[in-house]
Amino acid sequence: MANQFEKSQWQQLVNSKVLSDVSFAVGSNSTLIYGHRSLIAAASDVFFQMFAGDLAPTNGEVITVPDIESEIFLEMMKFIYYDDAAMTADNLVKLYYAAEKYNLIQLKQQCHQFITDHEDSMLLIFKNNLEYGFEMIDQVCYKIIHDKPFKMFKSPEFLELPLEAMRKICSHRALRCNTDQLVEAMQKWEDYEYEHRQGAVDKLKVIIDKQKQQSRYHGLRKICFFGPINYAEIVPPFIATINIEARLNFKIYGVGLYVGVENSNKIKDNVILQIVLSLRNQNKTFIYTVDTQIRKDVYIYDLMFEAHSVEADSQISLKIEEMITSQKVMRMYTPVTTTDNNVMAIKFGNEQYYPGIAYILYES
Repeated sequence: MANQFEKSQWQQLVNSKVLSDVSFAVGSNSTLIYGHRSLIAAASDVFFQMFAGDLAPTNGEVITVPDIESEIFLEMMKFIYYDDAAMTADNLVKLYYAAEKYNLIQLKQQCHQFITDHEDSMLLIFKNNLEYGFEMIDQVCYKIIHDKPFKMFKSPEFLELPLEAMRKICSHRALRCNTDQLVEAMQKWEDYEYEHRQGAVDKLKVIIDKQKQQSRYHGLRKICFFGPINYAEIVPPFIATINIEARLNFKIYGVGLYVGVENSNKIKDNVILQIVLSLRNQNKTFIYTVDTQIRKDVYIYDLMFEAHSVEADSQISLKIEEMITSQKVMRMYTPVTTTDNNVMAIKFGNEQYYPGIAYILYES
């Protein structure tokens, strides 16, 4: 990056007739923009070939650029001259198109970094890229969608996305949410403009079910719980607590819960689980509720939630409250864990048996 004095000198040359030896007719209005061949060619091998090749324009010949708006072309020139394009969520994809056309690698990298640094603008950029289909922009957006789907679901821009964008999101395997949560988000999107979107969720469910069959991959680590599993009758509510002491920084994303009864032929009710996550050092408590169909035998339901950061030497607790009619449901007795002693230590309460927690989902 040029210092302020140098920058001001280069700024004066952008679109200036002073010492200009090339000009461009840009955009649908053929706006005339002036340039300097040696500076532009030094930044782009495409421009170098244009100016030095056999078909190089003669002095006074205007180069036509109909596919880039004049405002975008000027921002590209500012980047070439002094590395400071005015990048926004609205113009990023068009600026990326210019960078791709003229092989401005550093400008493309700045576009990628802008998306990472401006997560709240990601969905608008993702939407704008539907017209262009740049894979690298999608990949940067997918990384945020993958890691923070719940933040995306709560965004007003999510409700404004077109069906094509929803298809792409539903086709993405690496989402850190479960299928029920994804379908619920899609239903809210359909209801937002129901008159125009009626029936869209049914089409999206086909894509979601296909991904479910291929098994979604969230890329998280697991602290697994082991112990004798049996079916025991309980009188709701049933509460058990798990305490966790952090030894390193980590993020908790959810828990896997056994959902099942001894005789599936007698199932009439859903299982309702309430998870209370307490971050003691932060004095914060979060409550998550699961209401899902009871399954036969061993079935693990992933309850995912927005990631919570846990700092080393802090403590959190998971309180599991189960509300269900009196049936023989899956219990785990005297559980033990595959505890990653370098990351966290697990301590169980004094309960005789636990709701069937299978694992904790985390990233360190």
